[in-house]
Amino acid sequence: RGAGGKPPSLVMRMAFPSMCHRPRQKVLRRLEPYGQIPAWTRKPLMKRRLKQYWRKRTTPKLSAYGRMHMERQRVRFHYNIKEKHMKEYMIRAFKKGIEYPVDNFLQQLESRLDNFCWRVGLEPTMAGARVTVRHNHIQFMRGSMTEWATCNIPSMRLKVGDKIRVRPNPTSQMRSQKKHEEEPDVDIPQHLAWDWDKMEGEYLGPCDWQDFGLHVDYKYIILCYSGQRGLYRKHLRYYEGTRTVIKKSYRGGRTRMTPENVLNMQRGLGLHKRGRHRPPCLWGRRRPMNNAYEVSNRGR
Repeated sequence: RGAGGKPPSLVMRMAFPSMCHRPRQKVLRRLEPYGQIPAWTRKPLMKRRLKQYWRKRTTPKLSAYGRMHMERQRVRFHYNIKEKHMKEYMIRAFKKGIEYPVDNFLQQLESRLDNFCWRVGLEPTMAGARVTVRHNHIQFMRGSMTEWATCNIPSMRLKVGDKIRVRPNPTSQMRSQKKHEEEPDVDIPQHLAWDWDKMEGEYLGPCDWQDFGLHVDYKYIILCYSGQRGLYRKHLRYYEGTRTVIKKSYRGGRTRMTPENVLNMQRGLGLHKRGRHRPPCLWGRRRPMNNAYEVSNRGR
């Protein structure tokens, strides 16, 4: 924030858009012990000078979940995306038939348009690459297209054979040339092609696991998105003996006739046994007397 604790203006927030909104030095100080984050910032971590070093507190031991969270945050801050988007990519990566889901997850992130701009050296950070795309400086051509189209969607996934170029106007060309002069030595991976003379490149194919822009520990990413705390999977229930889906529409407060609910009604489970919400069949008794599934020997 600026002087007086005022938030930054809307113009500044539009000039430097980011999907994370975190102080970069604080993020580096917290996450860099577990690995570098190349696309987060090009400035190194500043060392703090402790005037009273005896007041320094020891770092507590990190839990297993905390270690998984750190690895997930490294991926999130590097590719400048939100947790919601990471879950969407992981749902695609966990589809049946994919042998290495983490590799597929990172390949999807590497095929984003803003990541392409960062890998070829058009911007020093992923947030800067997002700015470049959002401000209509990038054009693409795909398949049977005969003319270049301007794209301002940073999350657009590139396909094999897609051609990317800097928009042929003086502002876009000078902007990209200036960024190239600031960092001329950028290693372009093998799955990308880029010509600085023409300001044009091509997406040749999926990224190999050895050329990922960020090196992650696979086991922590798998543990983050599997198990009880993992991804939400659509839970469908079927009528017994059929493949007809039991719909989840509102039925006036009545329970759905799922196999689990039928068994619970037979046993008298799942009812509010105390308080104002208990049903009339439990007034003055512990078990429902008018249970339709209860068999009585009276009168035999």
